[in-house]
Amino acid sequence: MRLRIGSGAWRGAAILVLRALVLELAVGCGGEADAGDGLGGASGSASAGRGGVGADRGDPGAGNGAAGDAGADGGAGPDSGIGGGGGTTAGEAGAAGDGGACVTNDFSVSLARQPVDVIVVVDNSGSMHEENEAVERSLNQSFAAVLEGFALDYRVILITRHRSGARTTGETSANTSLCIAEPLSGAPECPVPLPVFSQRFFHYSNKVESFDALNGILDWYATPPELAEEAELAPLGYSAWLRAEASKAFVLFSDDDEGSTEDPNPLTIPEFVTALSALSVEHFGTPEAPTFSFHSVVGLKAKANPAAPYLPTDPIETEVCSGGALTIPAPGVTYQRLSILTGGLRFPICQIADFDVAFESIAGEVTARTGIVCDFALPDGPGAEPLDPSRVSVSLASSGGSSEQLDQVSDATACAESAYYVKDDRVHLCPAACESRRADPSSTLEVSLPCE
Repeated sequence: MRLRIGSGAWRGAAILVLRALVLELAVGCGGEADAGDGLGGASGSASAGRGGVGADRGDPGAGNGAAGDAGADGGAGPDSGIGGGGGTTAGEAGAAGDGGACVTNDFSVSLARQPVDVIVVVDNSGSMHEENEAVERSLNQSFAAVLEGFALDYRVILITRHRSGARTTGETSANTSLCIAEPLSGAPECPVPLPVFSQRFFHYSNKVESFDALNGILDWYATPPELAEEAELAPLGYSAWLRAEASKAFVLFSDDDEGSTEDPNPLTIPEFVTALSALSVEHFGTPEAPTFSFHSVVGLKAKANPAAPYLPTDPIETEVCSGGALTIPAPGVTYQRLSILTGGLRFPICQIADFDVAFESIAGEVTARTGIVCDFALPDGPGAEPLDPSRVSVSLASSGGSSEQLDQVSDATACAESAYYVKDDRVHLCPAACESRRADPSSTLEVSLPCE
């Protein structure tokens, strides 16, 4: 049986009464009342009937209270005496010193945004030699910095041929390939013989032709690159780097189109979305409801403001862009359609000087699409006893200072407007409460875990 003792003067009085009772029992039964450290029991006398109990109480104000040293077992008396009991463990209500009361754990939870995996696909055809140098620079210096600024848990997965040689001039392999160095990758500088991964960066190295980017996305999902050394870095394809809990965003750079005259087997948008869904509904959604976004930097004509993106509500642009000595084969109509279908942005690839702006806009759109996660794991409760989930208390504290107590319901089917439920040791906000949280990103959840 557990005895709970209140606080303040009542607790002090109760301890004095208990001490008097203990001493009376010890003397009446012939035991020696040796003082234990804290509430630990002392050993009984060898000739006594019962072992004594330590008389000294624990130090006051010690929080959960440290345990007293365990009293040694008392020796059995020559008649029928019973030896002394052991010491009491720390933190039990009413068993520690003045500081051993039951304590409720209170803490705040700031829910994070959903992680995002950004798959960047870059055309390695000869006509891309000018664009790819700018893509390489902007991807490392601008895109990663913007994502960091949004405090996103992001991962960049690059699908393009790795650059292992120095850049020169013209349509060389080095000039149409990409090498990513620090801070995004783990390479101190470029070029390097092979891609160097980091916590935020992975590189699937294969040549992307001007007309088969969509085929590559499908074909390389679970297969290694063609070259042996690069295949060792991605033996399971790029799918091994995708996270189940992360949203997915594709960013394509190409001056051509999937449906060009060079493509022996052009994919239609419905075929691509269906095939991608067949690879993983978890990552990409269903054909009827795709969950990925597709942003395209392609050969379409620029707007009056060249840095301005085409929005999903803007129509297909069939004219090609122009800039410097660039020759653009196609406006990327197929890729444009995919961007419109999935809510992605479109930019003209001729605007090389504006690639930083394009990456910043895409990063902002990716961030806006990542929802705030509305569930979190329950921490351990106070004390050694298992936490009773039904006693968890949750309130929503707005950024303006107001607080709303949420009701706990049994499960998702019982959800109400301001409610939550606990399942598998996780707190889940009901849809209405989740929307309130997302409408006020600076709000916090105040959680109380009672000790019993």
